[in-house]
Amino acid sequence: MLSGPKGNSQGVDENTGLHKILDPSGKYKFIGEQPFEVTNWDPALSQKVLSADIAKYPKIDVIVSDFGRRSSVRWASQEERPARSRRWPPPTATSWAATGRRTWRESHVQALHRVDANDHARLAIDWAVALATGGKKPASTHFPSLVFEDSTTGKPNPVECKANLPGDIYLSAQLPAAAQAKLVKK
Repeated sequence: MLSGPKGNSQGVDENTGLHKILDPSGKYKFIGEQPFEVTNWDPALSQKVLSADIAKYPKIDVIVSDFGRRSSVRWASQEERPARSRRWPPPTATSWAATGRRTWRESHVQALHRVDANDHARLAIDWAVALATGGKKPASTHFPSLVFEDSTTGKPNPVECKANLPGDIYLSAQLPAAAQAKLVKK
């Protein structure tokens, strides 16, 4: 699992959730630094960490990341992969913006399963506004991470690459992608 700075709550919480679901089976072994590999959400460091892990560990079944567009391995061909690793990058479970979708296509990752990550912030904002204004509080403090794109089944949506959009556009957002792009350009 990859996340940002050491000890960040998003990475810790997502890792706790993964262990809660996967550990009881005894089937899965988490590798790398625990609770997650530290990448500081930096693309260059993510490349370094992932390349090292893929070369070091003989078997990686899946890469999990809390911010995928900064956690992809970009090898255009087999010759560009590290000498000790002649495997394609493993399937990835993550949240990705538009740039991540393009990176996924370019990196030849076997599979991409992306959750709708932007509504977490929306729920937090709804709570903050309600508390600050005395308004109606949301019904829940928990947002279930719902699947938004799956490259293997295409359900509920296939992975889309919209190269004409800026990198930080979330197709799963309630605000249409074109409206987000106009705001980002300002």
